[in-house]
Amino acid sequence: MERVGLMKASSSYKFSVRFGAVVGLLGLIFCIAVGEPKIGIFVCVGLLLGWLNTAMVVSATAKFAAENAGEENPNKRKFMAAVVKRLALITLIAGYIMFAFRPDGLAVLFGLAFFQFTIIGSSAGVLYREVRS
Repeated sequence: MERVGLMKASSSYKFSVRFGAVVGLLGLIFCIAVGEPKIGIFVCVGLLLGWLNTAMVVSATAKFAAENAGEENPNKRKFMAAVVKRLALITLIAGYIMFAFRPDGLAVLFGLAFFQFTIIGSSAGVLYREVRS
């Protein structure tokens, strides 16, 4: 991917983080207003987990690319092991919160899913514009 594509992907990531923060704050304010502050907090925790997951993806991808620059067939086993560990960690944290703080803890899933949809949507938009040009 060329430098311009990386800059566009970075702006997509920054947009998703900012958008997630605004939605989390507005959601928290709304939940407090309707008398369900714990749900608002758990949605924000889910958004935070989504951000943590994405930050770890960006870091792992950059590390993999730097370590394997110029290699024709890089060994992906170490990279895949890191992916599985990261997903297991996020899943364990979200699962623990969901079950430990039932039923309000289920709001963590909403925050996590919302952030993932936001990052995928903004990245798909960048990719679509890149392919069209």
